[in-house]
Amino acid sequence: MNPRKQIKNKRYSNSGTLRILHCHADRQFSLVDYVRGNCIIRMVCAVDFTISNGQPLTQDSLHTMDEEKVSIRVVNYTTKGNYCNEAL
Repeated sequence: MNPRKQIKNKRYSNSGTLRILHCHADRQFSLVDYVRGNCIIRMVCAVDFTISNGQPLTQDSLHTMDEEKVSIRVVNYTTKGNYCNEAL
């Protein structure tokens, strides 16, 4: 019984009932749960070489392909991958 509804309306008897016949809850696992369960995690990166990032042969492109100069993105991905590898 809802006391507020009962005060508002003198003919109020109840708001009804709800019967749940079956309930199922899925557990959301975190990265830590997978690592604790001895799950092997591999890191895979994809680099977008579309023209919107500039021509790969120009120096101002995000994907400069120069043998002497490594792209900032490659350094960034390598650093993150090494960190994850050491952390696990």
